[in-house]
Amino acid sequence: SSGINAEYGGFGSGFGGMSGAPADDGPTEDEDIFIPEDKCGRVIGRGGSKIQEIQDDSGCNVKVHGRETAEDGKVAVTLTGSASQRAKARGIIEGLTADRGGGGGGGG
Repeated sequence: SSGINAEYGGFGSGFGGMSGAPADDGPTEDEDIFIPEDKCGRVIGRGGSKIQEIQDDSGCNVKVHGRETAEDGKVAVTLTGSASQRAKARGIIEGLTADRGGGGGGGG
């Protein structure tokens, strides 16, 4: 699945999004996870670059709710996708928000 360049052209609206095409690994469902409010930036990335990367890697639609919705210092993140897509996105997000010291970029 390397031919994804077309999605990034300047085609206004109507592309991407959850088209309702069923994935072959189960139904698409919503799942909320909670991340520390101060780690939101890590998940979203500069101008949304990281969240786009998470969505591309996992195939899961990821929505970080605004900080004004935070409760107890946690912000909800809604994952929309099949079970395996959500699991992959959750793993990436947990890696980004884990308190494992500063900085080092993860390998892959």
